[in-house]
Amino acid sequence: MKAGRGETIWSQVLLSYLDGQEESQSVSEITLGVSAARPERTVKATVCVAEQTDNDS
Repeated sequence: MKAGRGETIWSQVLLSYLDGQEESQSVSEITLGVSAARPERTVKATVCVAEQTDNDS
């Protein structure tokens, strides 16, 4: 799949990167790895943290 300007879509970029990994990685490690693998693209990570309730423990 390609984006409108002939670029690979983000899901393909991300899945391609993750497919080559041996271990679990944090969001920041994945962001750094994708940035290094695709320096022509701008990579930004946004992490949303859900609030813990008493029922979550």
